[in-house]
Amino acid sequence: MAHLKASLTGGAGPLLWESQDSTFDEIVEKLRRRYGSRDQQEKFRTEMRYRKRHTNETLQELAQDIERLIILAYPQAGQEVREILGRDAFIDSLNNPALEFKVREKEPKSLNNALALAMELEALL
Repeated sequence: MAHLKASLTGGAGPLLWESQDSTFDEIVEKLRRRYGSRDQQEKFRTEMRYRKRHTNETLQELAQDIERLIILAYPQAGQEVREILGRDAFIDSLNNPALEFKVREKEPKSLNNALALAMELEALL
């Protein structure tokens, strides 16, 4: 407990001020709620829903961020479900209606397939 208290810095430090009489397990649970992803899944789902490709962002960077958000938003989902969610979120986030249409038209099966198609099509457009 003493090591944990000594290790916490920044925004986590004040958490201990309100947890003077708390047990180790109670402090760990407070830290998980505040900084862990378990109670923040809806936040990550919203981020993913409204994620758009930034200017000068590569398709690979976009796909990597979508993959990160999928894992955080749906930690219990299986790989097949994550692939479908990732594919759809990636296509929706391309921020280019013509490219989105062309990628959807090819019916990619996964996020990686959608990324490969988008890279190929972007080079042709």
